[in-house]
Amino acid sequence: MKRKIVLISFLLLASLTLIPRAEFQPTVSAAPAGTPPPQLTISKVVPNGLDTLNPTLAIEGANFGAAPKVYMGVSGGSLVQLTVLSASQNFISAQLTGATSSPGTYLLVVSRGPSATDVFSVTVTLGAVGVAGAQGLPGSSGPTGPSGPQGATGPAGPTGPSGLTGATGPAGATGATGIGLTGATGSIGPTGPTGPMGPSGPPGGPTYLVTGITPGSLVKWWTGPGSFFSYYSSTFSGEEPARGAPMPVACSLSTIALYASTDKKAAADLNADTVILTIYKNNSATSMTCSATATTTLHQVVSNTCTSSPVSFNAGDTLGMEWTHSNTSFTLYTQYGAGLRCQ
Repeated sequence: MKRKIVLISFLLLASLTLIPRAEFQPTVSAAPAGTPPPQLTISKVVPNGLDTLNPTLAIEGANFGAAPKVYMGVSGGSLVQLTVLSASQNFISAQLTGATSSPGTYLLVVSRGPSATDVFSVTVTLGAVGVAGAQGLPGSSGPTGPSGPQGATGPAGPTGPSGLTGATGPAGATGATGIGLTGATGSIGPTGPTGPMGPSGPPGGPTYLVTGITPGSLVKWWTGPGSFFSYYSSTFSGEEPARGAPMPVACSLSTIALYASTDKKAAADLNADTVILTIYKNNSATSMTCSATATTTLHQVVSNTCTSSPVSFNAGDTLGMEWTHSNTSFTLYTQYGAGLRCQ
């Protein structure tokens, strides 16, 4: 089985040379130096909505990585990249195109990087692709059956007599116009009491959401208030991974909701992991931080809400996010997520 996987991976890597190398940038691996990451595998592929305007593929397997790429073979011997709608370590939802959703058998490739264990492929059949049988000869027409007899028309009922039109009554006499005096204007009444104040409206300003999985033995990494990720063990001259993204409006970052959850661990991982978020303004650290400590129980969510040391931003100031964690075991993975409210 191992020799078969190695041979398939070699053939796939040879066929994927038509795709730019930028499409196969490696993701961060938790394995120590010299040890290949675990083999990416595909166990099940299910097409959905082939008769709709938005057909998709549901791909199940293992070790898909943080940002897998999906390709399908098309006519002419080339591969096209599909848009990944969502992905996790064990599941990918990918958008099919007009060129990849017609009935037929396709080569499906999933990749998380350039090494042999980072690539896996299977053949996928969509719709009915069997050979149609020859059309049979039309049968002879049967004889026309006899027409049934027409039923008799029933008699029409008698028309009733019209009633007499009643006489118009005389118009009544017009009454005399009354003559009255205009009354005096009354005094202005007292002002009524002020009603109770209504409930406060929802807070304004933008909200940002960030999620991810700790990069194993890497101590520190950075994100923006969206999907930007930058993995460095340290920063050098000219690098600004904590600058993040510019604020669209002026507001005060007042609340951070943070959670941590142990996503994957080895039997030897007996200690919990604390994830710490530090807010950066214009590429400089602020005193606003938040942390959450995961338990050693898999997928048990620990949440924390932080409101201390809010940070004011003007429109155009950049918001960056620096992440660290306490347990850097390369076999321990902690999932984290943060919601930021700027009022």
